[in-house]
Amino acid sequence: MERIINITSHIFNNNTSMQGQEESITPALQSNLEDKTILYQEFENGARKIIINRAKSLNSLLIGRTSTLFLLLIILIEFKCSILDMLFELHRLLSLYENDRNVKVVMIVGAPGKAFCSGGDIKQFISTPDMGHNFAKIEYKLDHLIHTYPKPLISIVDGIVMGGGVGLSIHADYRVMTEKTLWAMPENKIAYFPDVGTNYFTSRMGAVGMYLSITGARIGLRDSMELKIGSHFVESCNLERMIDDLTGDVVDTPRQVEFILNKWRKQVPIADNNPNAMKSVIQPNRQSIERCFGADVQSVQQMIELIRAEHPINPKWSETTLRQILDASPISVAITFQAIRMALTMEIDEIFRMDLRLGTRLTHEENIRIGVHAALVDRNNAPKWDPPSFDQVTPERINSYFERLDESKELDI
Repeated sequence: MERIINITSHIFNNNTSMQGQEESITPALQSNLEDKTILYQEFENGARKIIINRAKSLNSLLIGRTSTLFLLLIILIEFKCSILDMLFELHRLLSLYENDRNVKVVMIVGAPGKAFCSGGDIKQFISTPDMGHNFAKIEYKLDHLIHTYPKPLISIVDGIVMGGGVGLSIHADYRVMTEKTLWAMPENKIAYFPDVGTNYFTSRMGAVGMYLSITGARIGLRDSMELKIGSHFVESCNLERMIDDLTGDVVDTPRQVEFILNKWRKQVPIADNNPNAMKSVIQPNRQSIERCFGADVQSVQQMIELIRAEHPINPKWSETTLRQILDASPISVAITFQAIRMALTMEIDEIFRMDLRLGTRLTHEENIRIGVHAALVDRNNAPKWDPPSFDQVTPERINSYFERLDESKELDI
C-alpha cells in the first residue's frame, strides 16, 4: 500500500500519467554517516549502488580536517569527517549485501565529477605513527572483501583513480572505465609504496607492471584496458543508461549482469587518425620498458643504468623515467622493486599481509614526513631523503621491512 501511495503521489506531483505502463521510482539516497560522505541506494531488482560522495575533492577518502588531492600532492581543502568512518561504512554495506540473499549485484561509483576516488588524505594518514597502521588494516580488509566478494561487484571508474581508489576498483569482478579514466599509483614520491594489494596485479603484468609501480606513471583508458585494469569500456555519456539497466532489469545471475555490461561496452578507438583515439603511454615505449624493467633486471641500480643507456634510442622517455625514479625515495623504490618480485608467487592474502608490514614500518619513519612536507608545505619537490641515494640502500635494511609484525598487529583475514 505504501508503494502505491508513493507512486500516486509521484504521478500527481509531476502532472503525468502512467499511460498503461507502471511508473518506476528511483530509491532515495540514504546514508548512515552524518556527513553523508557514503551514500547508497537499494533497488527492487536486487541491485545496490554505493556512492563515494565527495565530488568537490575528487571523491577522496578522508582523515580528520584536511583533504589532499593525491594526484598532485599539493592541494589542500578543509573538510570535517573521518576516513575511518568511511572505510567502516563501506565494509559494513558490502558485508550486509554479501549476506542478504535478496541482493544480486553491487556497484561502487564516485559522485559525478572528475574522479572515481583519488585516494586518502596522506597528510593525516601519517599524522601519528599508529594512524597509518590502523587505517591500512581497515582498508586492506575492505579491499580483501572486494577481491573475494561472492556476488557480482562492479566498480565504475569515470575519472581519476589512484591510491586507495585503485584498491576499491581493481579488486572488483567488473571494472568499467570511461574515456575520462586516469590511473596512477604515485606513492614512491612521498616515501610510501604502491599498496592496497595492487602488487598482485602489477607483478603479473611483467615489465609494464614494474614500470608503473616504480615510476608512478599515469595512464589513461587505452593502457588501462590493454593491461586488463579495466574490464569494460563504456562511454561516460552512457553510464547513467547502463546503471538504469542494471537497476531495472533482471540481474539474478552473473550472466545477466554481463549481458547488460556488454550491451553498453565499446571498443577503445586506437586509430591514429581518429580524434577520439586514446593516447598510450605504454605502446610507444614498450621496447624500452621491456629492456629496463624486465624480469632479468636484478636491482634498482641496474635499472637506472639501463634507463640511462636507453637515452640514445628513446631520449624523452629516458629523461622522464629517470627523473621519476631519482626524485622518489630510494628506500620506497627499493621496497617496491622487491615487493613486486615477491608478489608474483604469492596469493592475495599474503600480499595484503606484506603490504601491512611494509606500510606500518614506512609510516613510522621520518622519510614519509619529509616527503609529505616537501609536497604539501615546501612544494618544491626537493625532499632530503635518508639515505639520499640508491647506492646507500642496503639489502639488510630492505629485508627488515618485510619481517613479520608482532602477532597483535598482523593482518587477520
